[in-house]
Amino acid sequence: MQDRVFCTFIELMSDVLGFTAKVDTNKRDVGNYFNSLGVKLSKASEE
Repeated sequence: MQDRVFCTFIELMSDVLGFTAKVDTNKRDVGNYFNSLGVKLSKASEE
C-alpha cells in the first residue's frame, strides 16, 4: 500500500516539477532530485 501511495505522489509531483518517475524509481533518487531542486531554488532566491 505504501508503495502505491508513494508512486501516486511521485507521479503527481513529476507533472508539476518536471521529475520523471518510473516504476523502478527508488526513494533515494527522488530525495536526491528534491535536494538538488532545493539548492537551486535557494540560489535563485538569493539573486
